[in-house]
Amino acid sequence: MIHQINFQSFFADMKSRLAQPLPGETAQYKMAPARRLTLTDFYESGNKNPHRSAVLICLYPHQQSIYTLLMLRPDEPGAHSGQISFPGGRFESHDVDLQATAIREAQEEVGIQESAVIIAGPLSPLYIPVSNHLVQPFVGFLEERPFLLKNDHEVREIIETDILWLLDHSLKSSRTFPEFNFTSMEAPYYNLHGHHVWGATAMMLSELEHLVREIIKQ
Repeated sequence: MIHQINFQSFFADMKSRLAQPLPGETAQYKMAPARRLTLTDFYESGNKNPHRSAVLICLYPHQQSIYTLLMLRPDEPGAHSGQISFPGGRFESHDVDLQATAIREAQEEVGIQESAVIIAGPLSPLYIPVSNHLVQPFVGFLEERPFLLKNDHEVREIIETDILWLLDHSLKSSRTFPEFNFTSMEAPYYNLHGHHVWGATAMMLSELEHLVREIIKQ
């Protein structure tokens, strides 16, 4: 396992890699729940009115490595109650584009300043059937660890982690998760410091993991 990553080199390599064809569903579906629709299924379904959304995957230097952050959502009515996610949300009419949505939501939810974010590029979009969201993830770099300010109405806990955590196969497993409509679903998950990250967030992490492995050759 590599214990140190040069931030500037990693940023340059990631930005270059994101400009090339992405692994997309090949990587995403390694961590997909059972019965998961593909993006092709979504487009072929004729659904013309998904909620357009975006999330921000922040990467920043910390403890001689690269860290990212996720957040635990509050227990409240809705499809994603109590789940782990990246900062993000729906596109709003005043947003210039989905990249602006991702940055705005990150500021609103965890206090990351817009001026501090350098967008390296997008990951592959992902459709979330249970809430009818078409989500565009963006990878953003910060030159230093951010001062975080949690929005207590939208975030129960902010979780920071070294991205090398993604490369530990022992932290992946599978179990049955309850869904908000009183059904259940078998799904793989990442064990993030005792939290089980599954569903769309795990699929985004899986694509990020694929790229990190390419860059640091692990």
